[in-house]
Amino acid sequence: MISFKKVLAKAKLEALYALFYQSLVAPFDGMWDDIIGHTQHWQISVQNEAAGFFAINAKNMLLNYFLKEKHLPLSQKIFQQILAKQVVKEAVVSTNHPMMMSICIDLAKEIKPHAYLFEDIQRKTINAPYLEGITDPVFKNAHGIDFQAAVKFCIDTINPPKDWLEIYYQRLINRQELYLWQDEATKTIIGVSEARKSETQPGMADVGMIVGKDFRKQGVGTYLLNQAKEQCYRQQLKPICSCEKDNIGSMKAIQKAGFVAKHRLVRVEF
Repeated sequence: MISFKKVLAKAKLEALYALFYQSLVAPFDGMWDDIIGHTQHWQISVQNEAAGFFAINAKNMLLNYFLKEKHLPLSQKIFQQILAKQVVKEAVVSTNHPMMMSICIDLAKEIKPHAYLFEDIQRKTINAPYLEGITDPVFKNAHGIDFQAAVKFCIDTINPPKDWLEIYYQRLINRQELYLWQDEATKTIIGVSEARKSETQPGMADVGMIVGKDFRKQGVGTYLLNQAKEQCYRQQLKPICSCEKDNIGSMKAIQKAGFVAKHRLVRVEF
């Protein structure tokens, strides 16, 4: 007998998630991992034994699916039941998750690339670019005193939800994972970068950057990413990152910083 049971939190599936991370053929994107972690999960049981799990967001989009190896012969049957019972018409899956990717290919009407998943393959020496009007640029850890300025910079630049951003940046600052590149003479923030140590994948860290509107297309993004990489190296962490497929500027900066996109995040329509 196959059954599905809603669980209160991803943490309730800790043993199954440990097997899931072991099954991946490449590191899982940290931001996507965090999004899935805050999504509604169900445990899959076969003959009253915990066999796997799946996660569906508020838009009825399937974001994760996993089965223990012994139950893989039932994978297509279980997956089809999930699609039917939960009225799922769409999924997002990473190509480094072969079990879910394979079953999605079997049943997909259409598959489209959504984001590129990058891995670091080359350590580089990248000098800070010259920027007109900037006289004393300093790359530094963000501290509590920098919190409001960092939040304002991010909102002015990419306009994320303020409530979410404040919680996110406070956490990064507390963990010493947020960095500013700032002109000390004028306190102008040129850009910010982050190097987030993974809580689910030992030895990995997600890096990212935001470049101020007045400093784009001048090599700032590549410099910030490379500085974030150096922070990872100092902690014996392997840096990874991602960007959406249409963000050509970020993609070029990431590639120049020594990353290569070995995997993709794809949207699947059933």
